[in-house]
Amino acid sequence: MCGGGAFLYLSESHFFELSMGLGEGTNNYAELMSLKLLMIFAIEKGCNNLLVYGDSMNVINWIK
Repeated sequence: MCGGGAFLYLSESHFFELSMGLGEGTNNYAELMSLKLLMIFAIEKGCNNLLVYGDSMNVINWIK
């Protein structure tokens, strides 16, 4: 079983904390799906500009 999570900061005092169960998969799958779901959520919240921070070179290279 794998899961993921992320934070979406709209301001210093307004942010969303996301966590999700992703079924079975690898750590790469969990990291990439977490980013994908964060991007979808950000679009739904009306974000026009998204700055992404992460520690996974796999995700960083994928997003570039």
